[in-house]
Amino acid sequence: KEVIDKDKSLLIFRQFTDAAAAVTYFTKIKKDAVMEVSWLPTNKYSFFIISDPDLQLLKVNKDLPGYLKVLHSSMPDKF
Repeated sequence: KEVIDKDKSLLIFRQFTDAAAAVTYFTKIKKDAVMEVSWLPTNKYSFFIISDPDLQLLKVNKDLPGYLKVLHSSMPDKF
């Protein structure tokens, strides 16, 4: 778990061999989340991939919307 600010925390899943493997896991976990965390409203969580260097930068600059914008521009069909 990584805390970004008082309102945002990230639950990190690591050790993917590459971005494609992370996206495959993302697709599965996103689909299963509705049942697995049914007690948590869907507007209270989201899923995305991030590299370790980008995570370290995010922890410093705390610009999650900026990161998500860049991610969407590089993978618009997923994020």
